[in-house]
Amino acid sequence: MKKPSSMDSYDAVLLMSLLSNPLRKRILDFLERKPSTVKRISQHLGVGVHVVYLHVNRLSDCGAVQREKGQVFITEIGRIARHHLKTLDFISKWSSFFQDRAFDELDEQSVSSLGMLQKARVIEGLGTILYKLGHMINRAEDHVYCIISQTPIDIASLFLEKTRNGMDCRIIVGKNTKVEKDSEFISEFLELAEHNLEKRIAETVHINLYLTEKEGCVLFPNIHNNMDLNAGLFGNDTEFLRWCDIFFKSKWKTSQHFARLRRSLFVDDSY
Repeated sequence: MKKPSSMDSYDAVLLMSLLSNPLRKRILDFLERKPSTVKRISQHLGVGVHVVYLHVNRLSDCGAVQREKGQVFITEIGRIARHHLKTLDFISKWSSFFQDRAFDELDEQSVSSLGMLQKARVIEGLGTILYKLGHMINRAEDHVYCIISQTPIDIASLFLEKTRNGMDCRIIVGKNTKVEKDSEFISEFLELAEHNLEKRIAETVHINLYLTEKEGCVLFPNIHNNMDLNAGLFGNDTEFLRWCDIFFKSKWKTSQHFARLRRSLFVDDSY
């Protein structure tokens, strides 16, 4: 019979409560880079050795860290719990933003890893968002990936320019994707789509994403799953870009390849 571990005496709520302590978070963040000694953790965090020793003991009791030959290691339990706490911290930090947003389109992995967006900036205002999107696409040197349910015309023209210049441009549209029916974008887009534009179609698209090798933007829909261009998340750190890349590739994998686009796909007669 398996001998019960110290972790068996803790339920999930208590574990998360123990790991939510600010200093313990910092200790786990430090240990995620590499194992260390209590003394080095103390020096790095600027906290007394005795204080660090007490917190490491609590982390060890709940199975988040282990000690061996003077070294403190973060365990898989600690790594997973810290990962989920980052997501909760992130959503709590921007609660006023997320309370009016829908997450229906995200799979379980994408939801649980939202903490990777923690360094993102919430940008508000249609004009500001369009300006930043344009600046982001203009600066792209390697690739531009987009998931769109509605295409801002000014941004579309920049995307088309990058495509004409031979850049790696990929786009995922949904069967619900629409643009203004009289837009010049439609003709240009359809022409390019027959050549060097990589494209796929999803059943529906609600979360809009713009990604380059340098920056990314995520536009979550409102609670009615309608696109909201009045507020979005922008980021350029490694974690943010990795989350965007994972989400794009997941959506790309589950979307269908199609050889031709038709004009009716993009026409919304309600305009």
